[in-house]
Amino acid sequence: MFIGFLLFLVVAIMAFWLLTFIISFLPYWIGAWFIESYKNKDLVEELE
Repeated sequence: MFIGFLLFLVVAIMAFWLLTFIISFLPYWIGAWFIESYKNKDLVEELE
């Protein structure tokens, strides 16, 4: 019973820190996507 509780605690803590890590990088990923799409749009306009 105690081992099951410890296993649940470890999994819950790992999930919490993984979600925190992903959420902290989400604004960077969104910003980089917008910058890259803007650069690609400018390159396509230069080629035409």
